[in-house]
Amino acid sequence: MSSPELTSDPCLDEKETAWPVLHSLPSLQLTLQSVLRDSTIPHTPPLIEFPLKTEVETPETTLQQPLRSGLPRARLESQQLSRKISQLRSTVDIYQKRLLHLQEGSRALFGEIRGHRVCLMVDTSSQHAFQERKDEGSECEEDDSKDKEEKEGEQRSIFAECKRSLTQLFEEQLSRKNKVYILETADIPPTPLNFRKNKQRSKMVAGQWVEGLKGSGVCSLLSGLKRALALTDIDTLLIVLGSKPQEEKHTLVEFLRGRSSRIHVHWVAHLCDSRTREMLSELASEMGAHYHSYSQSRGSDHYSVEDTEIDTVGAELSQAEETISELDLLQSGNISDKVLHILIQLNIACCKFEDESPLCSTEDNPLPVTSREWLEKQSLEASGLNIYHVLAPNAYRQVKTAVTHSPDNLSIVSSVVYDEMMPQFTWHDGTLKYLHVDVHLLENYQVQVEAHISQLRQRLNWLTSGSRVPFGVIAEKSVLVVVELSAATLPFASHLQNCLCLLLLEQVARTEEFNIMRIGDESCSWRPSLTQKSPQSLSDAWVWLLSQSPSGSAASLVPALETALNHGREIGVYLILSSLPREKTETICSFLQEKTSTQQRVNVVFYRHRPRTENHAVAGMSFEEGYYANEQELTHRLQKIATAGHGRFHSFKGPDIVSSDDIEALVKELQKAQDHLRMAENILSDYRSFCKRFVPPPISPSPTLPPSDPPPLYPRPTTAFLCRLNAASRMIRRSASDSHLSRRQHRQRQNNRRTKTCGFYLDKNLEKGGSKHDLGCLWITLILFYLLLLRFFS
Repeated sequence: MSSPELTSDPCLDEKETAWPVLHSLPSLQLTLQSVLRDSTIPHTPPLIEFPLKTEVETPETTLQQPLRSGLPRARLESQQLSRKISQLRSTVDIYQKRLLHLQEGSRALFGEIRGHRVCLMVDTSSQHAFQERKDEGSECEEDDSKDKEEKEGEQRSIFAECKRSLTQLFEEQLSRKNKVYILETADIPPTPLNFRKNKQRSKMVAGQWVEGLKGSGVCSLLSGLKRALALTDIDTLLIVLGSKPQEEKHTLVEFLRGRSSRIHVHWVAHLCDSRTREMLSELASEMGAHYHSYSQSRGSDHYSVEDTEIDTVGAELSQAEETISELDLLQSGNISDKVLHILIQLNIACCKFEDESPLCSTEDNPLPVTSREWLEKQSLEASGLNIYHVLAPNAYRQVKTAVTHSPDNLSIVSSVVYDEMMPQFTWHDGTLKYLHVDVHLLENYQVQVEAHISQLRQRLNWLTSGSRVPFGVIAEKSVLVVVELSAATLPFASHLQNCLCLLLLEQVARTEEFNIMRIGDESCSWRPSLTQKSPQSLSDAWVWLLSQSPSGSAASLVPALETALNHGREIGVYLILSSLPREKTETICSFLQEKTSTQQRVNVVFYRHRPRTENHAVAGMSFEEGYYANEQELTHRLQKIATAGHGRFHSFKGPDIVSSDDIEALVKELQKAQDHLRMAENILSDYRSFCKRFVPPPISPSPTLPPSDPPPLYPRPTTAFLCRLNAASRMIRRSASDSHLSRRQHRQRQNNRRTKTCGFYLDKNLEKGGSKHDLGCLWITLILFYLLLLRFFS
């Protein structure tokens, strides 16, 4: 943590004008509540793992340990807590330096002046020279024979001391401001000093003004305030008084109310009497202004200082030191009442409860319900998933009589025996019926039953988590928790307190009103009646439980029940017992049957943490008195009490649940759903195996010859093909006609062929009429060749 610069002048930095606010413990997030909140795991409820301790406790060692040590502290992060303690120690050093800084130099005389533009108003009355000295210890009475010169000398010494203080104020603080107005209580206009533009000249003018101060007249504070508040460019008004003003306090308050809201007023009682200091202190307190007082005895260097900022920083310092001591105590393993209150409130505020709506009720109700009420809406019967109801439309009974039919219409048959053609199914009453199997219907039924089984398992997991493991489910809006704190609970008192803390956080916090009562050697309750639930009430109830220590023999139950049931209203009473009550079981049952109604439930929780031996009783109890029985008999008697009180029974032993009415109801429903699902699977498997016996064998196809390939189809000659054929015949003809010519004639023919006329060759031999016979033979040959080709391709 970076410490601010304490030696710099406050007016040079805007942040320094609010130093106590910026460096307070709440702004630094270093209060005890902030440290504990930041040092805990966020959004994690304090879960308890059973058992909490591995070693076995004895009654003697348990009594020596404080009961509040059972509070879960797993939420605290030791590293984060150590960092916060280190920051607090650094903050304490900063506060100590700040206190020394405020008591040095002119800050001890006038306090630390804030702002950039200051108006300084000084009391220059004649009372300022005499009253302070008299009040500060001039023990000898003034002699009437004291002449006027001695009085004037004393006045000059007072003003000399005031002048020295004002000179020091200008040197150390006011010279660093941008602008300063100097003003007297007398009717003199203010003198502006601009230290920013001309610092040397302003210092010289300020020195001359201080040297010229003289004490005369009365202290007319109201006139000085009127002239000071007429200045519109100031942000701080510094009023230095040495005597009591002539105006009354209420007059000054009425004048300043509403006019001084835009500026910071700094009152200074400098070397004045006690009455003036008291008046200025009350005036500053009513106006919310800053107050500083400086007084010194004559002939002594000792002075006393009172300052608003010093008091604020001192209070922050004391709070920081107290927080460090509380956190050091917490790290050592001990928890004070203050830390305990904060931890419980943080646990209540940060505890995120599970979403119980899909597990408990389909309605929008924040309270859970019992398993019996939950099954009224979510069971197989309520959901229409009973397999006998699903199969009823397609189930037919066996008929042993003859088949009858109508003689008019032979298709109308009243009954028939399906002995061989339909699968058989044993009905819930033991009769045999024949089913028409709808495969799609049964497959859809299997999907719905599997979803119902998954929902049942989710609720079972919810019932076996958190505070529902040791105490079951709280399902009423108004709850009275009756806890037995007798000698029987000594071996596991710490564990019981942990579980009760978790019960308050997880379940009682969901109710509307509650109360807690302890029974043992004496019965007492936390509140006389039911109390509205709130974080503070839950914290107070937890602290009250910690203050109750187990003692005495078996508890008397009837007076506690009579107190709880006399309200005549809907209430849930939860008896957390570890031994048999002092009264007989028959007496308690008859009392409950007479007093309770359907809206009043008395639930019994049999709580113990370690197994007991059946042959040894707890000290101070005997079996003949009915205070103690073996575990099986004790469970049976407590179940009778729960049944008589229209409630539920829950038995917890060590880390496990022995028996629970809520869990047993769900287990029965789960077994029923699994049986129905198994029936549906058997019906489908029997139907598929039954259908395989009536499926005809597949018919093999007759052997046939494979189809032969069609003869290839030759393409008919195209026009382009015929053109190419004519060109080839001409080439053949020319080669045949040229074969009998001489070389000379052959060369001459070639030359004639190169001659071009109108884009084609002229045949000289044709112009002379030669070789016509050869040409006719060639045409005849081509025609015959063409005919042969047509024959071949056809």
